[in-house]
Amino acid sequence: MKILYIKYILKIFYLTYKFIYEKFENGVFNYVLKKT
Repeated sequence: MKILYIKYILKIFYLTYKFIYEKFENGVFNYVLKKT
């Protein structure tokens, strides 16, 4: 039961990280495009 709980937490962390990373990457990309 505890292992399932840990996997669930890790999955949420992973999805959140991926979401933030994609947003950040898009933001940087757009910023660079505007600068050039």
